[in-house]
Amino acid sequence: MPSQTPNLGLYKVNGETDGNDTFNVDVVLNDNWDKIDTTVSQIQEDLGNVTVPDASLTQKGVVQLSNATNGTRESVAATEKAVKDAYDRGSAGVTAAAAAQARADAAFTQANDGKGKVRTAIIGAKGTVGDADGDGIPTFDELAAGVKTILPNATADAVLDPNMLLVGYSGYDDGVKKAGQMPNRSAENAHMPGLEKTVWAGDRYFIKPPRGFYDGASWVTAAEPQLTSNNLRNGANVGGIIGNLIEGKPTIQGTVNMGTSTAHMVIPVGFEPIACVVWQNDGTGATGHAKLLGMIRNASGGFQTDGPLVRFMFSASDMDYTSVWYIPSQGTLTLRAFNSWHYGTGSWNYIIYAR
Repeated sequence: MPSQTPNLGLYKVNGETDGNDTFNVDVVLNDNWDKIDTTVSQIQEDLGNVTVPDASLTQKGVVQLSNATNGTRESVAATEKAVKDAYDRGSAGVTAAAAAQARADAAFTQANDGKGKVRTAIIGAKGTVGDADGDGIPTFDELAAGVKTILPNATADAVLDPNMLLVGYSGYDDGVKKAGQMPNRSAENAHMPGLEKTVWAGDRYFIKPPRGFYDGASWVTAAEPQLTSNNLRNGANVGGIIGNLIEGKPTIQGTVNMGTSTAHMVIPVGFEPIACVVWQNDGTGATGHAKLLGMIRNASGGFQTDGPLVRFMFSASDMDYTSVWYIPSQGTLTLRAFNSWHYGTGSWNYIIYAR
């Protein structure tokens, strides 16, 4: 006898009892297919109306996978890869933390060793260092306080002479602060004049400097206006000055540079001259005064006396004159310039003859 399925009510043929019945296609097949199709259609419609919410911390739902290891979202799930990456980073962090701890331990040990050395130095300098917790390792505050105890005691066997300490600096002597009194001569003058001078003939020259500090880059000087090449024997080298004085009747020759054509020409002379010859190599003075001949009169009572200075211009007939004089106290020979009587700028040669 035929039966029906419990859920869809599909028609079922019993092979043992219904084998001789006529096979009804509509009942056995078509009706069953219609029931199945109707049921499936209803299921599809019902499924289409189902909405699954996104998962959250308070409800189940659809969740997205993520490989991120540094995110802050609470609506995604970590993949195996993300978990592995986080694990690797955590392992590296543990290793780094261990290394940092090792360095911190080493720094702590070094700090304690350093404290001990500072403590020993303070005590060695007759200071005292506290140890409030009694662990034998002073704190930095205790070390700082200990340094302050050095000054009253550490200078008991030291001597500080303010005259040996540079001005602007200070120090302690027997616990008393003293200001430096040594002048800084190099700061005052890079060419400090000496107090006295003397010579060991044929040996060396001495200059006594003022008391004070010299930084090694400054000089101590002594004026020597007579120390010129004209006063030194020809060829003699005195401190880098090469002499050009020819012995016998003293004669000197050299050059003088005229920077201003309107100025007098002044030549240092170490003896009383009688005559001078002055010329320019190119013979082109500012107004043609390229060749000069001067005759110097006797100095009277140590004072200057003018003598004639003849000038030759472009021809022997074109002559003029001015004056020339010698001042013994200054050791100079002066050739006068006035009005249009000028000397060309540049180098002039001279020969001066002794009286």
